[in-house]
Amino acid sequence: MPMIALAALAAGTVLQPLGDWHGWVTVKDYPVEAVLAQAEGIAAFALTIDANGLPEDCRITKSAGSKLLDDQTCAIMLIRARFRPPTDRKGRIVPATYRQSIRWRLPPNAKREEVVDRSFDARATIAANGNVTDCALSGAGATRLAQAKGSCGPFGNRDFLAFFLKDNYAKTRGTNVRLSVNFDGNSPPAPAKPPRIYAILAKAAIEIGKDGAMTSCTSVTALSALGRTLDLCDFIKTDPPRYGPQPNPRKATILLDLSADYN
Repeated sequence: MPMIALAALAAGTVLQPLGDWHGWVTVKDYPVEAVLAQAEGIAAFALTIDANGLPEDCRITKSAGSKLLDDQTCAIMLIRARFRPPTDRKGRIVPATYRQSIRWRLPPNAKREEVVDRSFDARATIAANGNVTDCALSGAGATRLAQAKGSCGPFGNRDFLAFFLKDNYAKTRGTNVRLSVNFDGNSPPAPAKPPRIYAILAKAAIEIGKDGAMTSCTSVTALSALGRTLDLCDFIKTDPPRYGPQPNPRKATILLDLSADYN
């Protein structure tokens, strides 16, 4: 669970936390995305404290090795950290800097074996004659597709890809069909290089309870291709995603999208 290390205060400044600062960060503050990434580390930070004892600014002085944990560290400190008005040695109220570190450690019930993520990438290579020569599956949900090595099932099928790419298929040399889970209105991670073609194939909205289990799934857009329809909710309900515990229920969007590049 997250642990707060002892503070190193600015020399010559008296700065006293209000209440029990050990409770400023709890295990429930661990970001879901960080649990999925199995991110751990120590985030050192510096808070600028105003004359009223309230934090004005937070900066990370040493990264935990995860932007998710760094961002969560400052977000929590700006909301929860409270102090008595800081004074100098003569008792005069002055601004001050509060330096601490948080050790983020995954709770036992949030280890990878307790987290089921359905996200995957299916990357296909297409030859000049239009044949799919290879397709590689990756991501936490890849093993749940149970495809043979070098195969991505329908997501690496020539007819399936040609149906969506239409006239662009003849010049396409690589595709990526991706299933992503995006929390609280966030967008899926953008590729380093924008693809020539991008399309959303299917979309669903889910809700995650406090215990990390999926409580509902509503189809927004179903995948329809080659006379068949795929409802994402039907696809994931047989083996639903499960995440670490959180203080409040959360909403997420599941996207199945297609990107393609060509010469």
